Amino acid sequence: MNESRNIVNIEYWNYNLIIDSYTKDQTKDFEKSFLNLLILTKNNKSKQIDLKKYFISNYKYFTDKSKKKILNNY
Repeated sequence: MNESRNIVNIEYWNYNLIIDSYTKDQTKDFEKSFLNLLILTKNNKSKQIDLKKYFISNYKYFTDKSKKKILNNY
């Protein structure tokens, strides 16, 4: 139950993006989290701008599949 509440909590996603250290094995989890956070911040322009800047500066580390999904939601 608490897990489902965390899915829509922006602070939960911020914590995951900032605190967790992701390895190559966890890249897909990170990309999924990033995409979810990007979608959740559609109404928060300042946070969305930060995420877009992060994406642009780390573009080469995202998989092609994730790049396409992110750019479609850009």
